This record gives sequence, structure tokens and C-alpha cells, in this order.
Amino acid sequence: MTRPKSLEDYRQLAVKCRETARTAAEEKAQADLLAMAEIWDLIADRIPLRPRVLPQNQRIETTSNVDCRVMPIADGRWYWEVITSGPTVIARGVADTKRAASREASEAARIAKLNPTE
Repeated sequence: MTRPKSLEDYRQLAVKCRETARTAAEEKAQADLLAMAEIWDLIADRIPLRPRVLPQNQRIETTSNVDCRVMPIADGRWYWEVITSGPTVIARGVADTKRAASREASEAARIAKLNPTE
């Protein structure tokens, strides 16, 4: 029996689709891959976040309503996301270094806190 896919598994599938789309020769193939990446992200957005212990260096900042997470992805880059307690992803991105990902996530969280949606 295979294990169920985790949120990170779906995020990595989305990243792989985007990477493959950049190298696809045909526009339709690129569009299809980008659409599939969006679907993987939508599936990941619907997975309830289970409480888990993150290594201290991966949790950037936590408040009552906004949380930033930075995770390594298979190609050596870093995926980041800012989520609310909903859980709703309000910003996400990919950076070349952990430091850049942390900086981008922190900035997105700061903006989210200045413009609360709830």
C-alpha cells in the first residue's frame, strides 16, 4: 500500500510541471503543464494542515493568523508560502537560496499583516 501524498508532495509536483513547461517546445504543451501545476497547487491548498514539528530553522515566523514556511525542493531551490489559520495560502514562491526564500516569505507575511483579509 502506498502512503498518501503530503502537501509537500503536491507542491513539488506543481514545481516540476512548471520546470517542464519552461523546456516544452509547443505552446499547447506549455499551457497544459502550467494548468496541471495550478491543479496540483489547488489540491495542496485543500489538504488540511496537520500540526507537526518543523525544524527550528524552517519556521520563520508565527502569529495568530499568518505563518511562513520555507521548504527545500528537489532541484536545490527553496519553496516558500505564507498561510493563514484557515488554512489558506495567501502567497507562495520559489527562490534560489534559503536566505532569499526566507526574505521573500517574510516580506509577503508583513504585507499580509498590514492588509488583513479577515
